[in-house]
Amino acid sequence: MRHPRIKNAPGESGCYHVICRTTERKFLFESADEKRRLLLWLEKAADFCGVRVFAWCLMSNHVHVLVEVPPAGTLDDDGLLSRMRRLYLPKRLDAILRQWDAWKRLDGDSRRVDAAKARLKARMCDISSFAKTFKQAAAQDYNARHKHAGSIWGGTRFSSVYLENSLSVRLSVAAYIHLNPCRAGMASTPARYAWSSWGAACAAPGRARDGLVALFGSSTGWEAAREELKAVQKHAAARREARKTEPVTMTKGKRMELPLLSEVLSAKAPLFTASPLLGSAAFIQEFFEEARGAFPRKRSWRKSAPVAVLGGKALCALADRRLGRSRSGESPPLAGQTA
Repeated sequence: MRHPRIKNAPGESGCYHVICRTTERKFLFESADEKRRLLLWLEKAADFCGVRVFAWCLMSNHVHVLVEVPPAGTLDDDGLLSRMRRLYLPKRLDAILRQWDAWKRLDGDSRRVDAAKARLKARMCDISSFAKTFKQAAAQDYNARHKHAGSIWGGTRFSSVYLENSLSVRLSVAAYIHLNPCRAGMASTPARYAWSSWGAACAAPGRARDGLVALFGSSTGWEAAREELKAVQKHAAARREARKTEPVTMTKGKRMELPLLSEVLSAKAPLFTASPLLGSAAFIQEFFEEARGAFPRKRSWRKSAPVAVLGGKALCALADRRLGRSRSGESPPLAGQTA
């Protein structure tokens, strides 16, 4: 079951947790070389679309990305060409530019060229365009090298969760992403898995480290950011016998016992990937009411479904009541969108 695609309002930035999965969950990216090329296309797509990647994790059959999409701005032709150089290989870029020159000579004007440029500029600062650009580029590269035909990605869409753009929520989702290999039994600690932004940032300076520092804003350096992230991930990575909870006051004064964030991060948390919205109860209720038309009325939406305790308050999600509840007390994942 698909949920509506939520996008940031014009003139505002938006933060998303994006998940892309392979067809039939096939392990297409097991080797280091495949993951290296996948990361290359992820970075190229981000540069082309003008989005900021905070955190990522490359698994053998799926990809997690925490990304911020800035407000769409004006982009002149020089800026467009610069972004095209980041995405396209030289041979492909030369072919495009030659085609544009040919159109100008044949038409005697630049209308077709202007239309082509407008289509490219429309792909900037948009979460759907970013995911599509990444998936198409990675698939074309994989197919060319392996003589494979067809899509390597499951379905035509990707999963995305629109996040409250606060430090605490971004930090929680980054930790969830970095702990993916630990939950899968592939690493004892997040730092031991090389193909995540945390593993890469701990190993050496570079784009991964810059992205994690950007989570905290320009006033925070790598050392402070590392300690903050390490503290969240360390508690979650430690498996415990007893499930720790904490009482939290919900809306209308209702008190609930919710698991600590570290408890939720240490296991699969469906609402981290299967909900359209994730954040505080106030954020979800306000966003839901403002964008009510974007959510199918035939579904029974549970606003502010509690997920965990975050900073003494409830971290909540928007859930579909018809999906029922699992034995663990959390809403089960939407079809094809498990963590």
